[in-house]
Amino acid sequence: MAVNSRLNIEQQYRNRVVELFDTNLEAFEGVHKALDEISVPICIATSAPICQVEPALTKTNLANYFVSKVFSSYAIGSWKPEPDIFLYASQRMNVAPQHCLVIEDSAAGIEEAAAAGMSSIQFCGSRQPCHSNYIHSYDELSSCISTL
Repeated sequence: MAVNSRLNIEQQYRNRVVELFDTNLEAFEGVHKALDEISVPICIATSAPICQVEPALTKTNLANYFVSKVFSSYAIGSWKPEPDIFLYASQRMNVAPQHCLVIEDSAAGIEEAAAAGMSSIQFCGSRQPCHSNYIHSYDELSSCISTL
């Protein structure tokens, strides 16, 4: 009985997440403008499954920025803090790791970028930064990139 109860709670949780995703998911303020201003190749390297990322990109009107340029840890079987997904994305984008800049929101992702030999900027939003190179808003991204 306890296993069924746990599965029921888990399913309720998953259903609620889908509901919130469908009704509340929005792009961060300034991200469209920031992506419009970036003149180098961009991609997404994520530990999330593609089946979650693509609908999120569509819902937030970001899909056109990343057509055929979303790379998932699920495709290569390696997760943070291992650098493999960043190195895989670098290879697929045909850009040497030392020429890559990772925009990351987690401490593990910052470690992952460093292990891959890539520069990084932490997106903190309203949280305290854990990295010396950070932004609190995507409006800051283009000026931050230009100083690198």
